[in-house]
Amino acid sequence: MKMLKALLMALGAVLAFIGNLGIVTPMCFSLFYSPKKPAVLE
Repeated sequence: MKMLKALLMALGAVLAFIGNLGIVTPMCFSLFYSPKKPAVLE
């Protein structure tokens, strides 16, 4: 049963990761492709 619980947690983490990609990826694109790059990236 411990294995199953770990599997479910991993699945939840993957789903959360995919969900975050939908939010984070456009932000990363806007950061990297903006004409004025933030000082962090330089």
